[in-house]
Amino acid sequence: MIKLKPLINKFFLLKKNISHINKFILHNRTYLKKKFVNNDNKVLVEFNSFTSNHVILSNLANIYSTKYSAKVESFFNYSLTSSPAYFGLKRNIKWYLGILFSLGFFKIYKSFNIKKFIKPRINKIIANEAKLILDNILNNLRSNEDILKVKIKDIYVGDLIQDGYMYYKKIPKVNFKNLEFKNYLYDFISIFLYWEDYLNKNNIKAVIGVHATYAYGIIFRIAVSKNIDAVLNIGGKIHKLSNKNKYQNIEYKFFREIFNNFTENDKVEALKISDYFLKKRFLGKTSAEINEYRITTSPFSLP
Repeated sequence: MIKLKPLINKFFLLKKNISHINKFILHNRTYLKKKFVNNDNKVLVEFNSFTSNHVILSNLANIYSTKYSAKVESFFNYSLTSSPAYFGLKRNIKWYLGILFSLGFFKIYKSFNIKKFIKPRINKIIANEAKLILDNILNNLRSNEDILKVKIKDIYVGDLIQDGYMYYKKIPKVNFKNLEFKNYLYDFISIFLYWEDYLNKNNIKAVIGVHATYAYGIIFRIAVSKNIDAVLNIGGKIHKLSNKNKYQNIEYKFFREIFNNFTENDKVEALKISDYFLKKRFLGKTSAEINEYRITTSPFSLP
């Protein structure tokens, strides 16, 4: 016998979500006014399904579009993280139908004033260059530790390769002699070459996204090397990367310096606030209770 209550709850939840989405889209269409842009300037904003980030991403896209009088494009950045390096036929069909008919998150992103959606794709030139770079890197690897030294086009990416491979394959360590690793490295290089070529051929003023770790970080590492604004939003916090500050969440290195510039009263208040949130965190609290809204599951909860 079909239980009606779960179905009714799902219906009302779906109805509520659709209402929230429509309100958000209406808000964007009202306040994020379309701008006539008579130049080649572009701002890239990451295409994703992280609804908790969309409010901030839409506003960042609008701010940078206004700052540089630029068109906004959206880019797929989940190759070699939660997605294979390149789309197969079925995924490509879904991608282009989604754009054409404004399905799912494409409808939301179009309310950011985005008309173009891009994703990495390989061609013969990239494939051939990736093979040469792969052979050169492999010839210089003597141990797993050497992976961390890897650069592509003089841009340091060793940490992205090592951490990205372990994350993508869900394994605790890398074996540089493993065929799977070599295949991953080839795909990583080809995606790097795609984004390098895209940033070279387009007048990109800013790249806006969520993560700069694993393979997510490829486009941001290249953008930083070209002095393109690289901006990240995660957990309600904005990070701006630079040649001096290439890594997300590295601001902790400056905490002591910032704290020392506080007044004595502000230092006392800051310690009280940090003590409050730390105690909440160790009690297993989540979200707004610990000032980290993306953490929705207690580390002490049962699997």
